[in-house]
Parts: sequence; structure tokens; C-alpha cells
Amino acid sequence: MERRFNIIKKSEDYGSPLKRRICIDIDPDDSHEIRDYLYSHVDYFNIIAERILTQSNLYFDGFKREKDDGARKVSAMKFFDKKNTRIYCQEMRNEEGQFFIICAKLYKKKSQKNNKKNQPLLEAISNYEYTYKP
Repeated sequence: MERRFNIIKKSEDYGSPLKRRICIDIDPDDSHEIRDYLYSHVDYFNIIAERILTQSNLYFDGFKREKDDGARKVSAMKFFDKKNTRIYCQEMRNEEGQFFIICAKLYKKKSQKNNKKNQPLLEAISNYEYTYKP
């Protein structure tokens, strides 16, 4: 099943030439939960977003790769709160060289390491089929 997303921040918003976009999956079940969480943690999200969109080194403590299946990569925005919240994202690139980080699922982790509870979720996100339609 093909999924869609909305772009919420672009590297051009910060004057960066990197052609990166932070997006949110528009699935009704997940979209509201992610948006509500981001609005309630807007300051920390803005710090993560600015770093992703402006720095040449994409990965750091607040944004790391969780799963790499070659073409489909799953990464996580890490919010260091009491519930160890993660927003799992799929990464993709289009023909024009734009790099999309699509926020797909909000997950409250009980441990730092990936385990058998969140592995199926990472696998599911890596199998999402996204297409970009401007």
C-alpha cells in the first residue's frame, strides 16, 4: 500500500543547500500522535530539526540510524524524556536529490537497545512504500 506524507521543514528554510526535508506520514492513526508530541516538545524538536537540516553530518545523539536494509533505512529522533520517546522515521531520496526523513511512528522505549518488542515495528516501517508528489 502506498503511503503519503507532508513536508513540515526544509533545509532551505535555514539557508542550507543540503536539500533535506523533515516530513510526517499522514496516516490518521499516527499523524495526530506525532504532531501532538512534537507540539508539546517544540523547542527540542526545533533543535533536532535544525541540526538535521543544516549540518553535513546527518547523525548525532538526537538522531541515529536504527535499521539499514540497503535502500530502506529507518532512523530515530530521540527525545531524552522520562519515557525514552522515539519517533521512528524512514529515510528516502528522490530522483532530484532531495532527501526525505519521514516521521512514521511514535514509540516509547523501555530500554536503550533495540529488542524483540520494537524490531517488528522497525521492520514494518522499513517496508512502507512512500512516493513524493509535489
